[in-house]
Amino acid sequence: MIFTDDVLTSIGKWQRGWREQPDLKSQISAELLEACQSIPPEFKTVDIPCYRKRFLIGDELLDIVIRDEKNEGIASWTTDRRFAERFKDIIRPGTVSGAIFRHVPDPSEIILNIPSLWKNRDFCLAVDELNNKFPEQARPLLHFKDIQSEIILNTPLRGSAIIALSGVSSHFDVICDKFNIPACDRDHLFKIAIENGIPIQEPTYISEEGVQRVLENAVKRIKKIIDDEQNKNCL
Repeated sequence: MIFTDDVLTSIGKWQRGWREQPDLKSQISAELLEACQSIPPEFKTVDIPCYRKRFLIGDELLDIVIRDEKNEGIASWTTDRRFAERFKDIIRPGTVSGAIFRHVPDPSEIILNIPSLWKNRDFCLAVDELNNKFPEQARPLLHFKDIQSEIILNTPLRGSAIIALSGVSSHFDVICDKFNIPACDRDHLFKIAIENGIPIQEPTYISEEGVQRVLENAVKRIKKIIDDEQNKNCL
């Protein structure tokens, strides 16, 4: 039997999460990797882009943006970009930005394709049996099912894979000042913006076209800081 109680429980623990506790994540990750060894390759494939929402903090930027590679072990991605964008709000205090990564995984990076499991009759029956015996262990499986379009990958985060960055849109008057729009025209433009759903000082995502330009500027600033520090040490 492929989908044993232990295998299902390991997947359920992963989906339940680890409450931001690194040691617990390491334990759950190890259990999941061991469980996935017995799962056939047909449940470890995906040929479309996967997305991951990740809030970035300052000391990660060197690896993600400059070195273009930060290994974080196995992590949940999704094939649903809109789900990734909505996941855990748009902005978070204490972080630089929320980033959306896009990646078409290599087969060697794919740990498990959750939606493919739920298309399999034997898996669904096994979950029902687990629920009859140990409902608490089956709870996360039945709660999430495949609604997150979750793909579990072991792939690094790369700045070159960022397609969106979150932030707060500029105040309306600041935008008008930037483009020298006279005060007499602003009320009308404000009304048009509201009617068309254009965010005015609200959390939003930078367009995909502008993301790499923002990252390039960040790289320049970081390199300048490093160069300035090195020059100080040489004096």
